[in-house]
Amino acid sequence: MGFVHGLTNLGGAMLAILAGASSTDKISIRYTVAHYYIVFSIAQMLFLSVFAGATNQLVANLHGAALSGLIYLAIGSRIFVRTANPVFDTSMTAFMAAYGLVVLARLWIAA
Repeated sequence: MGFVHGLTNLGGAMLAILAGASSTDKISIRYTVAHYYIVFSIAQMLFLSVFAGATNQLVANLHGAALSGLIYLAIGSRIFVRTANPVFDTSMTAFMAAYGLVVLARLWIAA
């Protein structure tokens, strides 16, 4: 999963599909996605720090991560709690279908 994500940036969509296929409970899906992404991000940050020498740029951009966390706590978590499992499942399916169509359209346009 990480290899595909690193090379194509399509691992996130595949991860959402995998998590959705393994459970229909939105909390379990979020748990799975969050744990994969923490591993993705740690691996990326280690690679950028050790091999690309980008430690200063990573530290300089920590405010973006903090802002993302605050936005999630202020808005995203409230939406998540208020969304029923069937609505969450339907929304994820629609999002994945739309994402797939965009990827196919980009491939078609590039060809």
